[in-house]
Amino acid sequence: AGRTVLANFRLNDYAGDVHVVGRSDGEIDGHQVKASIDELPDGIDLAVFTLPAGGVKESLEACARRGVKAVTVFSSGFAEIGNKAAQDELAAIARDAGMAMLGPNCLGYTNLVDGLPVGFANARTVPAFPTDGKHPAVAMVSQSGGLMAFASLTLAARALPISYTVATGNEAGVGMPDFIDFFAEDPATKVIALYL
Repeated sequence: AGRTVLANFRLNDYAGDVHVVGRSDGEIDGHQVKASIDELPDGIDLAVFTLPAGGVKESLEACARRGVKAVTVFSSGFAEIGNKAAQDELAAIARDAGMAMLGPNCLGYTNLVDGLPVGFANARTVPAFPTDGKHPAVAMVSQSGGLMAFASLTLAARALPISYTVATGNEAGVGMPDFIDFFAEDPATKVIALYL
């Protein structure tokens, strides 16, 4: 999953700094692997968790110490299987740190306006999206990643432009209302599609 995230950044010419934290040292796709989140610089914009549920709390706490602004948690094993107490702990850590947390148990999102897919399902190039205001687009948000993928393919098959897709997962942090507020103000988005 982590390699897919890196491939998405590479395929879409992401120009920002990318740091990799892992269990073993070495290099992955040209990125030196750090042994700990505590080795990261302060003020990282986004952390992406592709790790087992048992490592999420400790990693989230480390991100809070480093001032990470947002985190996307792909990891499952929380409220969706009855482990609500562990999920509530994650929510409290993120909230207390002022960190926006997507997930856990989510498939991620694609920002087609800026060409940034943050997901692990597949690595792909995001097509360029015209931002001239003459191409009204649909922003899509769903709790279910599977339903989001199906809906995205359906719109694409009908050549309907899409500005964003978000699969919110368990919504322990940010959720549908947050994305609706953002999409309502987004100049590239003319329609918001909710899949419940």
